[in-house]
Amino acid sequence: NLGLVRLGQNRWTEGEAEFRRALAKDPRLTTAWNNLGNCRQMQGDTAGALEAYALALEIDPKHADTLYNRGVLFFRGKHFWRARAYLQRVLALAPRYRSRAMIEKMLAYLDARDKGKALGPGRDKGKALGPTGEKGAAPNLSGKQ
Repeated sequence: NLGLVRLGQNRWTEGEAEFRRALAKDPRLTTAWNNLGNCRQMQGDTAGALEAYALALEIDPKHADTLYNRGVLFFRGKHFWRARAYLQRVLALAPRYRSRAMIEKMLAYLDARDKGKALGPGRDKGKALGPTGEKGAAPNLSGKQ
């Protein structure tokens, strides 16, 4: 699929056009909706990405890649309770999911964050260690170390 080639080349606008073409032929292509969401996300169109992911999940509510992508997008947007729900669903549906280690890091960060909130008023909630070891740090989702 040319859309995947463009996605792999970081040519998001062209990838989006290819996925739109594929969806014009068959609007029930879950993977095309998911990848359209990825293109939109990479172009900074969060609302458009969420819309594409939602349409993918209407077709296949158990599509692990879409659940993961939506969870990561919510995590980055600091919508943590939504992120947790999607990420936990990925692990429940696909225990050997290829990004399991990253999901576990994000969930550990959320657990530490929630534990910090439970300290009560007057406590420094930012002192919980993130999964990378820095105080209050979210996991690195860029793939770069």
